[in-house]
Amino acid sequence: MKNKLLIVISAIFLTYFFIIPNAIASEDNRELITDVFKEKGSINTAKYEGVDGHHCTAVMLTPTVGLTAKHCKDGEFEEGNIGKVYPGESGLATEAGNITVSTFNPYSTEDIALIKGSNPTPAYSYYMKDVKLSVRGVKPSDLNGKSVYSIGYPAEKSGYKQYKTRGKITSVNGEKSIQTTLQSSAGQSGSGVFLEENDQLIGILVQGNLDGSNVVLINSQISNWIQTKSDYLPF
Repeated sequence: MKNKLLIVISAIFLTYFFIIPNAIASEDNRELITDVFKEKGSINTAKYEGVDGHHCTAVMLTPTVGLTAKHCKDGEFEEGNIGKVYPGESGLATEAGNITVSTFNPYSTEDIALIKGSNPTPAYSYYMKDVKLSVRGVKPSDLNGKSVYSIGYPAEKSGYKQYKTRGKITSVNGEKSIQTTLQSSAGQSGSGVFLEENDQLIGILVQGNLDGSNVVLINSQISNWIQTKSDYLPF
């Protein structure tokens, strides 16, 4: 009888210390953005809708140039009517218009792609005219433990609302990628990842869940590639 009691107590103990903490760790802490024109980094975070049905996030560097994840299309270079991006979209707040994605240019070895837009709506031209997001290669050895944030469009939260997630860099994988505690789900691929300390864009979120996300780093090679493939980007 005592042995059975000990087994029950042990089971309760293990349930509390292993199952419950994991549930707490997976609690969704992403914050809904309610004013896209006041929230830092919101207006140039766009919903990417491909004509092939893909829904991702993109971060616009200039009014006509942005970054997203390579897997948000089929991973191949393409020109033409590829889709649209809707900057600053959050629920019904779609006043910033849209622009047609006319070029999808993936990086050869990493899950990141450059997009170019054309034929903006008048509202897009008005609200995006001053967007200038600098791109410069980061030094990976300086990143571990840094606080970061990202804004994106999680599909299970309608896919039309912006959510902000905050976290820390937990590991640096050479010069290619970092692991973070940023929470994400389908639809947030392509989101820009920024340092809290200075708002520097350091990478693109490509995969994750509520326990953490993987981010492709904008290292010096990728930064140079972006500059080469773009007509103009500020450093």
